[in-house]
Amino acid sequence: MRRYARLVVALLSMTTVLVGGCGGSPAGGGWSRAEKNAEKTYRECVETEPQLNEIIGTYVLSDQTVIPGGLSALGGRKCQLDVLADGTFRVTDYPDFYAIVPGKSTTFTSFISTTGRWRLEVIMTSDYYGKKTPKDGWGLRFSGATRRISTPVFTGPTRPYGLLMFLGDPDSYFTLRFKRQQAGNLEEPPGGAGTGTGS
Repeated sequence: MRRYARLVVALLSMTTVLVGGCGGSPAGGGWSRAEKNAEKTYRECVETEPQLNEIIGTYVLSDQTVIPGGLSALGGRKCQLDVLADGTFRVTDYPDFYAIVPGKSTTFTSFISTTGRWRLEVIMTSDYYGKKTPKDGWGLRFSGATRRISTPVFTGPTRPYGLLMFLGDPDSYFTLRFKRQQAGNLEEPPGGAGTGTGS
């Protein structure tokens, strides 16, 4: 029986995206482009729940695949994401994917700075490629901010973990990749860790 691979990526900019396709081997050309992108992502996703001191801190944008040229497409701006121990986050100079035309735009022209809340949860899951046990990918669910800020998935497998965001159509594999620059305030907030519910 042919196996089915399924990727679920939860994005704030859209409802949960389900990408499915018939199984097969890469050599036989049986995988769709979406499945190949999913397999590539799952190689580095974080399967075990991160601890608070592995989450909070400052993350800086280290690469983007939306517009050719990497970080030069930001015109000198530095996108930074601060994940705080009290369950809040702030982001500055986030490149607005919905203000450009992929394949035509040569630079980002609009940027977002905002704040909101975060909670830790499984963002990606798959019954992928014949594995008996589904493979999960942990990430941060954002709330209380514009939906133009995408949901990040932790990347590893080694620490410090990075963050990866998917933009638009998963088949296109438009991504923003963040590198953890430094740890933040490690003081545990009242009522427990910042993994609590964000409204």
